[in-house]
Amino acid sequence: MRSFWDLDYGEVGFKFYGAYHFICLFIILIFGIFLYKPWKENKTFRKIIALTPITLEIIRLIAVLIDGHYDSSYLPFHLCLIGAQFMAVDAFYESKIIKACLYYLFMPAAILSLFTPGWDQVNKYSYVAIISWIIHGINSFYPIYIVLSKEYLPKLKDILYPIIFILVTLPIIKILNKKLVANYYFIEEPYEGSALATIKNVFPNYILGLFIVTVFVMVLTFFIYKLIKKFRKK
Repeated sequence: MRSFWDLDYGEVGFKFYGAYHFICLFIILIFGIFLYKPWKENKTFRKIIALTPITLEIIRLIAVLIDGHYDSSYLPFHLCLIGAQFMAVDAFYESKIIKACLYYLFMPAAILSLFTPGWDQVNKYSYVAIISWIIHGINSFYPIYIVLSKEYLPKLKDILYPIIFILVTLPIIKILNKKLVANYYFIEEPYEGSALATIKNVFPNYILGLFIVTVFVMVLTFFIYKLIKKFRKK
């Protein structure tokens, strides 16, 4: 139990694409597959799934405040944590804008985070690491659920909604980063080993490059959906 609660106890961190990393990805994949049916058939279960990330987010924040490990990075202004808030709203309020943001923006961001986690420097068996896996896992498969169930049918023009969201929130996040000495959206500095680090090395302007790549991924996400839909019809 000490390994779960003490962020400094035991082996700190983990390597990308090691045994621990692949086991976590496999567990998330299995849960993602088997949770779809109850999510689709039971409205109460759907709400539980949608509220789980934001609930865990609050629990994690309270826990780090209690055990003295709090810093501004635990506040809910990272992209995937905002995605958890959108998901919670989606469970109770029907909105194409919310669904478009979940599918085109928050889902790719969460999937990227699963393959290059930003929580690789904490005790891998701690509540911080485990909660991070769960939040990003649900952020990844929940938008897929709403597409599989045909509750949301992606359209190319819907990419405009997450683009507007980014353009509106980016200046606010920039101010928060300065005031709180934080790195929300990872726009100040990419973390080591992530695709964001590659973007910074390739583009002269990191934030502009990040925006261009994000829009490209959104377009790619749409065409992947169309391709899968085409093959399913055959």
